[in-house]
Amino acid sequence: MANRETGRIAILPRATLALDRDVAKDALDRAQTFKLTDEQLFSRNAIIESALDQELFTKKADVAGRKLSSSGKLSEADRALGQIEAGKAQTKVDNAEKSLRALRNGIEGTPMAPWTGKLSEAELSAVAYYVRGFYQPDGPENGLEKR
Repeated sequence: MANRETGRIAILPRATLALDRDVAKDALDRAQTFKLTDEQLFSRNAIIESALDQELFTKKADVAGRKLSSSGKLSEADRALGQIEAGKAQTKVDNAEKSLRALRNGIEGTPMAPWTGKLSEAELSAVAYYVRGFYQPDGPENGLEKR
């Protein structure tokens, strides 16, 4: 758990770490048991979210297990790695929000028109996810670059 003011990760008691691990494993088990795959029953957006949930819970369970195995004593490198992973996750969320905003509202001064009203929210999300697959981050100074 990161302190918002200092950005440091608090050292948690072993019982709390064990609980975190158990909750993460339970969430992973549910994500695997109830993974949405049937394209006739579920929207593309729901299927994509289900796959992302499984990936997220796998990582959470792994991290919680590693924290517990080290008895809650995180090294500076582990703390820095956790902050980097949190930053990466936030960047993905920010990029997804930017893509959806561009699809919903269009981009002023360009031929990109708004798609709100023409596509459902699920379709907008699916298009944003699909289009993002053509780009990869190239550092904060360059924004995004085509693959």
